[in-house]
Amino acid sequence: MKKRRTRRILLLAIVLFISIGFAVLSSSTSINGLFNFTQNSWSIVFKNVVVDDTSVTKTAPTINQDEDTITFSAELNKPDDYYSFNVDVENDSTLDAMLGNITISGITSQYSDYLDCIVTYSNGVTPNPNDILYKTARVTFNIKLLYKDINTSQIPANTLSPTVSITINYRQANKNAVFVTDTNHWNFDYTGNSQTFTPIKTGNYKIELWGASGGKGKIGSSSTIDEIGGNGAYTNGKITLNKETNYYVYVGEKGLDNLGPSFVAGGWNGGGTGNVDVDNNDFAGSGGGATDFRLTSGSWDVFNSLKSRIMVAAGAGGGHTGYNEERNLPINKQGMNGGGLTVTGNLATSRVIWTPIVNQFAGNVFGKGFDGTNITDTIHAAAGGGGGYYGGINKKIFTNDAYSSSRAAGGSSFISGHAGCVAIVESSTEDNITFKTDSNSVACNSDTSATYNSLGYNTDPKCSIHYSNKVFTDTVMIDGSGYSWTTVKGDTVVGMPNKNGIGTVTGNTGNGFAKITLMN
Repeated sequence: MKKRRTRRILLLAIVLFISIGFAVLSSSTSINGLFNFTQNSWSIVFKNVVVDDTSVTKTAPTINQDEDTITFSAELNKPDDYYSFNVDVENDSTLDAMLGNITISGITSQYSDYLDCIVTYSNGVTPNPNDILYKTARVTFNIKLLYKDINTSQIPANTLSPTVSITINYRQANKNAVFVTDTNHWNFDYTGNSQTFTPIKTGNYKIELWGASGGKGKIGSSSTIDEIGGNGAYTNGKITLNKETNYYVYVGEKGLDNLGPSFVAGGWNGGGTGNVDVDNNDFAGSGGGATDFRLTSGSWDVFNSLKSRIMVAAGAGGGHTGYNEERNLPINKQGMNGGGLTVTGNLATSRVIWTPIVNQFAGNVFGKGFDGTNITDTIHAAAGGGGGYYGGINKKIFTNDAYSSSRAAGGSSFISGHAGCVAIVESSTEDNITFKTDSNSVACNSDTSATYNSLGYNTDPKCSIHYSNKVFTDTVMIDGSGYSWTTVKGDTVVGMPNKNGIGTVTGNTGNGFAKITLMN
């Protein structure tokens, strides 16, 4: 009988060098398998060492503080064995960090014929040098050493002892429109102020916007605040921008959670206030702010600045709950999501269920969500509407019974050049808004227009073009529920890009975000 020969590859060390700003970090150690490397207020956290194949044994990790290394030992006994572990990287600083690159070295040709070392995010996505690790955020890398897909007869019988060095570089990513890794990408986080973008060259730029989510509400007797706000919408498109011309980015703030017993302000850039009920027993979240791209600066709510918006990603409504006594149904407590061309879904009080009208030419007001401060005598607290092209609404249903809707609607979105959108004329004022006319010179908001849609938009492309004649191409509009809008709402949920650049999400949560990319 032929004796079976066991082939073993012994992994003696995995060495990870972590650097920020291209400087190797000094290290400090904490026990229980959690290692923190810190330098200049940055914190990189290592934990959760996991060997996926049960046939592979592992030893406790050790750390070399002089060389900033983590060392693991394991035996790979057969070709389908592998050694895998996770590395959590957390940014504890006050600045955003951008991934520079990941370099794998130390696998000499002697070993590289048989082994691969692969680094991905925990969801299997390959890291991109433009990925951003936002302040206070955490990302998980998976590092895996495994046999290549080769003929098993090629694997040597003798033990191999590779040392694999993985270098993960981070560099500062400025949130205020300063070049991050090169001259092609700019990122804008929420600041509570307008931010100026001045192109260094005339060219074709891609604009991406994420609206903010709504705030949470709660019933006074509840110990938790779980009546969540809706999700923000997403828009993108390509447009020609001129060199040394100022453009303005307004990034929406997440609606505030309402713990009671008072009103909470709406998210900056159009979110409406969340209020309390007349008995001071139930509290509604405020609306999330929209994120938009403008041609004219000014305070976010100055009409001459608002009407210069050529792209808007809607914010979401604030959350709150209630109960529909007439139909014996609990009311949806999540704030309504930021809309596409229109907002879809229902609002309700304990007496009635109704459909809010928020679209291309109607809503709370132009650019501003409903304020709960407008209702102070209702049995149910009223959440704030989301910011948007037109803001989300909420209202008092019965004058005598003093009931209000609990959750609120999100706003609508807008892109100049996106068929279905309806632009206003330049002469419009806050008190007298006039909409453009269609190809037959009929007002785009008139039901006599051949392309008018009763849901509140117009499919004539001429209606969508902003008075500046700044027009986007290759446009994308996705509401906070994850549905894509062309001239109609899509049939299935497609989701939107995650603002951190990793994968997709149904709708945006948290503050809004904006990204500008030079395409040529």
